[in-house]
Amino acid sequence: MLKSKTEDDFRQRCSEVTIQSEAQGHFGKFVKMVEEANPKFRETFDTLDTDEERVYCCTMLNKMDHMVVKPVFKQKNLEIAKVKRAEGNEAYQKKRYKQAMMLYTMSAMKAPSSGDDTLAYSIANRSACLYYMGDLKRCLADIEFAMAHGYPDQLRYKLYERKAKCFVQMKQFDKAKSALTAAKKNLEANKSKFDEK
Repeated sequence: MLKSKTEDDFRQRCSEVTIQSEAQGHFGKFVKMVEEANPKFRETFDTLDTDEERVYCCTMLNKMDHMVVKPVFKQKNLEIAKVKRAEGNEAYQKKRYKQAMMLYTMSAMKAPSSGDDTLAYSIANRSACLYYMGDLKRCLADIEFAMAHGYPDQLRYKLYERKAKCFVQMKQFDKAKSALTAAKKNLEANKSKFDEK
């Protein structure tokens, strides 16, 4: 068992005791299952000298289905998403753009992808932080994402305006003009909604 001269004494003893022990622990049961699914596995494994050979040997084993992997992620939570967005709004008002960006990101991560506009608002708000932080490409990406994920139509003029500002700073004036035209059209199309207020 692991009779390589490059292995130290302690590792040698531990390996022999672990694999050859009669005690039934997880590893012992696992080895038994591997042996049952792969006849002559132990004889082959015992002849290998390097870890590279051992790992390669293990990749050639027949499939083992006895372990169930459970998800470790936390579920989406609309309430937490709204709280983080509100905290982001507070930080943004204090011009703490990096902190606000992180809070909006946390909000977006917690927000469900459908059934509510919190995701779209969080990403749109994050785009404002990115704009003030000078990360124009990510700002533009967030604007597109927010529009594609349900950002309210009557407020899109804000995103078009921000988009135009990004393009001006990037010296892409034709795109800036198009974005401003879109903002104007959006404002005109939703004028009645503003008049109601």
